[in-house]
Amino acid sequence: MASNSRPADPAALKSAAQTNEALLLALPHLFPPSTNRFDATTRDPPTIALPAVWENFAAFQEMGVASEAAAAQLIAAEGEEPLRDAARTLRASCDACHAAFTKPY
Repeated sequence: MASNSRPADPAALKSAAQTNEALLLALPHLFPPSTNRFDATTRDPPTIALPAVWENFAAFQEMGVASEAAAAQLIAAEGEEPLRDAARTLRASCDACHAAFTKPY
């Protein structure tokens, strides 16, 4: 729905957003300092989370909070256009965090 390529089932979209919202609330707790194991010298490091996560943890947390809020807005949205807008906002929020803190695929 975020890409505007096909219609989505609003109930399924909201269900996925509820799952994502719960995961986003837990996100910072999944990255204690001991999980900073990225190794740029290997083809397949043990994590794709970049050291930037731990070097700028406050920004990482802020992006998680923004994404959680976007998921909550999607859950509350009613109607096709508000759902589509909320889905786009959530997608953009997630994409921004991944761009900043995840090794590109």
